[in-house]
Amino acid sequence: QLIDNFSRQLSELRNGVSNFNNELNKTQSKLRSFRETLKQAFDPGVIWSASEKLEGFTLKVAQATALPLATLYKSLGAYKSLELAQAEMEVALMTREGLPTEAIKELNKQVEELGTKLPGTTADFYRVVTALKGAGMELDKIVNGGLKAASYLWVLFKEEASPKEVAEMVQSFSNAFRIAGEDFEAFADQIQRLKFASGLTLTQIAYATKYFSAELGQLGFTGLQASKFMLAWIGTLKQFGVAGETAGTGIRSVLQRIPELNERLEKLRKQGFDI
Repeated sequence: QLIDNFSRQLSELRNGVSNFNNELNKTQSKLRSFRETLKQAFDPGVIWSASEKLEGFTLKVAQATALPLATLYKSLGAYKSLELAQAEMEVALMTREGLPTEAIKELNKQVEELGTKLPGTTADFYRVVTALKGAGMELDKIVNGGLKAASYLWVLFKEEASPKEVAEMVQSFSNAFRIAGEDFEAFADQIQRLKFASGLTLTQIAYATKYFSAELGQLGFTGLQASKFMLAWIGTLKQFGVAGETAGTGIRSVLQRIPELNERLEKLRKQGFDI
């Protein structure tokens, strides 16, 4: 239905432009003919000046008409992109029971707000929703903070990643730290602090996190407070020139030894060391 509607509108617009061009060509052709006729009957200098003005006038008409048409083309293109992105989001959120209308209503409201506040199109933020769902994030988590956090991060890192890529990374962060929906915005704030304090890219942060996420879950060290500690650790390593995969595997090796801590402390006590 979307495609049919837009095809009809674009077809009508294209026909209008074509008709306008035909009329313009006819007018200019008549003016040239008119000028040749006058040349044969009157003083060439006077006639040349008059016909130049007439041609100049038709050119101005063409320019005045072409500008609104170009703007209309652009507006239709933006609207088409928005509608398509919105439709793709709805398809992504569809369940056996149909569309979750209340959730979609809330997401539409958030997308409108983000499109007004942040540098990006409304269609971009619909694509963030689609990407988050495609990456496996639960709908309630998207509605209750996931969309806003991913959108803020995309604006922050838009030079290095697309909305889809940022959304996928946000989902990997969600899995690693088990961030609650209501804490997502605060978590996004921690990411931007890490970026500007350390100079890390989002890809480097995501790579490091990927390598120790399983260990965090096993230790039960998750949530917003855990993320603050771990992100500070990643940032500190960057100050010593260790980043990305190297930082992630280094942190993992430390976390893997934590369960052995009591056993090792007991051995030290037997040797007379009390820590």
